[in-house]
Order: sequence, then structure tokens, then C-alpha cells
Amino acid sequence: LGIELQILKVSDVQSSEPGAAEREIEKAFKTASEKGNLLFLDECDSLIYNRASLGMILSAQVNTLLTQIEKFEGVCILATNRISKMDEALERRLALILKFPKPNQEQRKEIWAMLLPKKLPLSSEVTTDKLSEYELTGGLIKNMLLQSARLALLEDKKELSLDHFARAFEAIAKTK
Repeated sequence: LGIELQILKVSDVQSSEPGAAEREIEKAFKTASEKGNLLFLDECDSLIYNRASLGMILSAQVNTLLTQIEKFEGVCILATNRISKMDEALERRLALILKFPKPNQEQRKEIWAMLLPKKLPLSSEVTTDKLSEYELTGGLIKNMLLQSARLALLEDKKELSLDHFARAFEAIAKTK
């Protein structure tokens, strides 16, 4: 878009001081507006949770954020993989909601190809075709790669085998 990206993280907002979170939210939106920045709220579900089960202080924070989103004339992108946890009033403040489906096998193959370091020692049995058979999202593919490497290191192996990837997948599947 040719505009600067401004990221608003939960850690930028949360504070033990009453009213500080609301001030930080307002400040972020004001800065983005004045500078013409694209405002990005990653993992926004930790900021815009459903107010039905919140106390007065956290509800005030969500109210402020919803109000700022509604008033903001710039581009604001919110990312979450837990849309069901979001406050229902958010939807009417959004111009567009994009849902990204889980990648298909060909897309997973491309993700594996991008994430596998060129110098990573892999046994000859490990191919992106084989790895793409695991039905995972991009984030879980990254986790599986890291977990596989950890397993190989723990075993003092010189290369990653399909067995390392299979065991990493099992560990990931147990956490889901």
C-alpha cells in the first residue's frame, strides 16, 4: 500500500494503572491517523474479547478499542485465529472479514519449501511432497519443523529423518 505499518500489541496497551490501557489505545489510533499509518492489531482477540464475561475495567478497555476502530478513517487490520472469542459488536465496525482456510496439500508443500532452511541436513527420505501430507496450518508447520530439529539434536543425529517429523506431528496433534 506504500504506507508505514504501525503494530499495536497487547503489551503496548496493558497496564496496572487505571485508564492507562485506554490512553494507550487512543494514542495508537491518533498516531496512526496523524501519520497515515496502517494500524495492525495482531492476536487482537486478546484485546477485543467478548464483554459479556468481563468486569468493568476490561470492558472499558474493549469499549475504547471498539470506539477507536469505528472512528478511525485509515486502514486497520486485525488478525486472530479465535474469532469466536471476539466481542460481537466488532463485526459491525469492520468493512471486510477475510477467513483464511487451512492450506491444501499443494500450498503446504510451498510452505514447507519456504520454511526448510537450505542447509538443514535432511535424510533422503524427507521431501516436501512427503511433509505436505501432514494436514497443518503454516504456524503448525513451523512448529513441527522446530520440534523435529529439537528431536534430532536430543538424539545427536546428523540429519532429520521422517521419523523425527512423524514424532513431532504426534506431539502437535496431542496439543490440539
